[in-house]
Amino acid sequence: MAACVADSDCTVAVSAPDPESPCCDYTVTAATLSLAYLQFYERWRGEHCRPPRPECPPGSLPGAQLTECGYEPRCVAGACTNACNAPPREPPGPPS
Repeated sequence: MAACVADSDCTVAVSAPDPESPCCDYTVTAATLSLAYLQFYERWRGEHCRPPRPECPPGSLPGAQLTECGYEPRCVAGACTNACNAPPREPPGPPS
């Protein structure tokens, strides 16, 4: 199953669900993730992370800042990435 079909299916996140402790987040700095992945975890947490909720470690500081293209989510071949890693977009053709 593809993570995305359009750029709008992706987002750039500073934190994301921790795979080791899914009720908690961990710092990912600027990871490009599928919105469906984040929405799944939001629903999952609503069902599974009820009080008493596990104690989550404090988030770490984000790493180095990316260039501007790192904050532009892109969908390439069904996977979310950023504009730095994606091929350039084709300019629109002339009007017909």
